[in-house]
Formats: sequence, C-alpha cells, structure tokens
Amino acid sequence: MLIWLLYDIKNNKNRNKVFSICRNFGMFPIQKSVFLGIIDEDRKSIFLDNLKNSIEKEDSIIILQTTKNNVKNSILLGKEIDFVLPLREKQLMFF
Repeated sequence: MLIWLLYDIKNNKNRNKVFSICRNFGMFPIQKSVFLGIIDEDRKSIFLDNLKNSIEKEDSIIILQTTKNNVKNSILLGKEIDFVLPLREKQLMFF
C-alpha cells in the first residue's frame, strides 16, 4: 500500500516517536510533517497500532492511500522533492 502520512503533533517526544516509527517502517520524510512510502499489508496493523500508541487526543495523523501515478503526476511548487526513492519497490538480492 503506497501512502502519504501527514501529522500534526504538539509534543516533541510524541512527534519524535512518530517520526521514528515511520522511518523504521521504511517511510521517507518528504517535508517536516509529511511522509511517503510503501507499507505492506502484513505490517499495516502493526504500523497503525504503533502510531496510535504514540499520540495524544489533541494530535492528529492523516493517512492517504495513493498510487504511483498519482504521486508522479503531483504538482510541485517551490523546492524540488525527490519522489523516486519512496516509490521504489523493495528488492531482495541474493549473492
């Protein structure tokens, strides 16, 4: 599942937890409170549980499911953002 994750979290400790969770699940930071990445269906519930347990009632996280074409066709104004890395499929290599 290719997703955008956007968050508004007031507490620095909780914000850092969410940032770490996203990075540990292979998400890529696109902007300060925005991540883009692929979450496997197998790990989706664990990912969501970790996020839920890291925020308070006044915090919010928005998760939007998208497609590669939607991301590639996004309109970007201002500073350039590299969308290529988050869109790569994970590849296993055997030697």
